[in-house]
Amino acid sequence: MKKMLAILFACAVVTGAWAGDCYWIWGAEKVADGISRSYFRLNVELDDDAIAGELYTIADDAMELYINGSPAIKQVFFDQADKRIKIRKYEFKKELKKGKNTLAVIVINKGGPGGVIMKGSIRLANGKTIDLASNEQWKSLSAPTLNANWKKIAYNDSSWKSAFKLGDASLKPWSGMSDAVNFFGLPGGNK
Repeated sequence: MKKMLAILFACAVVTGAWAGDCYWIWGAEKVADGISRSYFRLNVELDDDAIAGELYTIADDAMELYINGSPAIKQVFFDQADKRIKIRKYEFKKELKKGKNTLAVIVINKGGPGGVIMKGSIRLANGKTIDLASNEQWKSLSAPTLNANWKKIAYNDSSWKSAFKLGDASLKPWSGMSDAVNFFGLPGGNK
């Protein structure tokens, strides 16, 4: 029985079924051509202490991740020298706390279509797991710059709109430049 559960868990991780449906997203507002930035925020309520947190991402072209205002990753450009965008994994837990938490992401695009796809989870001491997935639950704003407070829990994002779902993991041009479909899966757990 333990072996069967281990196999089922491994299959869920590979197909992306464990993180829910994730999509390529971008800011809700149309921005001018050239370098563009989309800002994303997701508020997550934790009813216990976090023992682990992880987020897998693909971004076109660069991204920064903040947890409760603290930098988890700082402007990582996704290497595209071989025309392949690599999946990045980020682990965090010390930044998380019981109660309200904010994940804040900025994605910088240097031309052409911009997008980000993410999935991950937060494991709590009480055994619960909170799934994270890029979808319309993330709030977004496209702007040249924002003040530094946008990354913090107390920031008022009530005027922000839901992130715009560009499409599932099979969306071109990224499906041909990454392992998005194999890793993130398609909605409903299908490939």
